[in-house]
Amino acid sequence: MRQLSPEETSTLLPSVAPLRTAPSTSTGSESRPPRPLSKVEPIPATGSPDRILGIDIENKPLWYGGGDYVYDNVVCVTAKQVGEPPAETLWLDWTLSDRTLVRRLRPLREMIEAADALLGHNFRHDWKGLQSVFNHLKQPFLPRKPMLDTMRCIPAGMPRDLEWLCDMFELGEKPHVPKRVWIAAIERKDPAAIQKVKDRNRADVILTERLFEREKELGWLTPRITKRTPS
Repeated sequence: MRQLSPEETSTLLPSVAPLRTAPSTSTGSESRPPRPLSKVEPIPATGSPDRILGIDIENKPLWYGGGDYVYDNVVCVTAKQVGEPPAETLWLDWTLSDRTLVRRLRPLREMIEAADALLGHNFRHDWKGLQSVFNHLKQPFLPRKPMLDTMRCIPAGMPRDLEWLCDMFELGEKPHVPKRVWIAAIERKDPAAIQKVKDRNRADVILTERLFEREKELGWLTPRITKRTPS
């Protein structure tokens, strides 16, 4: 795999908090100063022969159908090969024609088809969202792939929220996007707000990969993959 220069990585990766190399020296009585944001360094390759593709989506709920059944609208997707920088984050503008959306989604589909396995946090949600996108555009079904889900291997008694886990293991800070920014991005198509949502989406993929590596170290999951994405 080609090593990226510092100039290349600085343009490819989003701003999220860096890994902390030493434990905090603050006590409970002291207020912890805010951690500055910086560029995330590339995560080293796992050494596994599998080509693992991390994916995260952002979606807008449309209406509630009872139980856990919510029709949603995927607005943002980021994919990333484990050990490499993220691909370009795709913003889905549903006012565009189906033909244009299919063309913009083609690289994502090709990455999924080439992958040996897919990685995500609560990945069943993301996978169903991706399926709904391609089904809505009347495209062939996405191929079933082995699945690694960093949420479903968490031992009983621990929170499964990605933000909590990243703070627990000091993997980096998950960017927060206020509700007004979501509204500005999705409803008003404000470029600055859209960029903030895209940055959050990219950071989620990187943080999930960091959690994946930490869970392997802890023995919570192994590179061997047994589950498959649902059809």
